[in-house]
Amino acid sequence: MIRNIFFDFNGTILDDLQVCFEIESEMFEMEGLPQISIDFYKDNFSFPVKEYYRKVGFDVDTEGNYDRLAKYFFSEYTKRQQAESKLHDGLVECLEKLKNDGYKLFILTATERKLLIEQLKYLGIAGFFDGFAACDDIHAGGKIEYGRDFIKENNLDPKESIMIGDCIHDYEVAVEIGLKPVLFSQGHNSLKTLKQVEAPIVNSYEEFYEFVKNS
Repeated sequence: MIRNIFFDFNGTILDDLQVCFEIESEMFEMEGLPQISIDFYKDNFSFPVKEYYRKVGFDVDTEGNYDRLAKYFFSEYTKRQQAESKLHDGLVECLEKLKNDGYKLFILTATERKLLIEQLKYLGIAGFFDGFAACDDIHAGGKIEYGRDFIKENNLDPKESIMIGDCIHDYEVAVEIGLKPVLFSQGHNSLKTLKQVEAPIVNSYEEFYEFVKNS
């Protein structure tokens, strides 16, 4: 029986694909690298972000370079995400129904903690969630360790829990900490990429709600 539902944030709750892609395009130009298409981005984006940056050509091995790139992305994202990002269609209605049905709702994200709190407040959805596990820095390294700690600290049963996310990394996190993974096709990884792993895929929050109720 499902009692607990974990949501990834960026790309899953927040539709921020376009703003992230635009900032990354600026970084390619800044570093003198050839541009990539948004389809290439969705086919290849992965965690840890440092490894993805290396894959697409950024110099992350020279001392200080990755930190400089991470700070630029974080600064630009913080300035622009309120104006340029939005909630995915059907999300609020889905959260309302799940909450009314008695499910415990949580967020497990690589987003920096203070930024996440600010985002939840201005989006007006903080009240739906019973807790969150977020990153303590801006480097988006991954979330397995603090996800596992959050589950232990809150006495949650992984066998009664599922996680929805928009990236292959969300699948990896869910499997590693014992949650049933569900993948959302409207975020940062393409449907083609998500199909590389064995997990249910939903294309909308209407589909996700039906999936939960029928599981």
